[in-house]
Parts: sequence; C-alpha cells; structure tokens
Amino acid sequence: MSDLISRKGIIRAHKEYCEKHPEALWYKWSLSIMQTAPSIDAEKVVRCIDCEHYTRDWHMCEYNERPLLREGDDYCSRGERRRS
Repeated sequence: MSDLISRKGIIRAHKEYCEKHPEALWYKWSLSIMQTAPSIDAEKVVRCIDCEHYTRDWHMCEYNERPLLREGDDYCSRGERRRS
C-alpha cells in the first residue's frame, strides 16, 4: 500500500528515458513539470491491526479511557507499532 514515489528517483528514470528517446519532446516538457510540482506531506502510519493499543479479539482501541471500536485498517495519530 505504501507506493510513495521519490522525486529524485522518478526524475532520474525520466532523464534516462529522454536520453534513449530524443524524439520524445513531450517527455522533456513533462520533466520540467515534475521538477517544479509540489510534493505531498506524507507520513507512514501505524494501522490499528499493528498497534500496541489494539485488541484483535474485540477490535477495540484501548488507548483512551473508553475503548473505541476500530477496524484493522483504521489508524490514528497515537498509533504505536506492536513489539513482536
């Protein structure tokens, strides 16, 4: 699920393609767009299923005083990766 793309990596691959295919003018144009496009502010999250506070038997988050019903794919800002 984590398919975040490195700007440096995609630009490097793009330049290599442009060197092999000099006739691809639109590729050169799109390179300038990639170099100036804004990036996203992404962080890896801990899904409830992998969280220290999640009980798998009851699908509950026990971080708060009142346990909350959660699905395994949910996540929150307080997620802590479960120690193996």
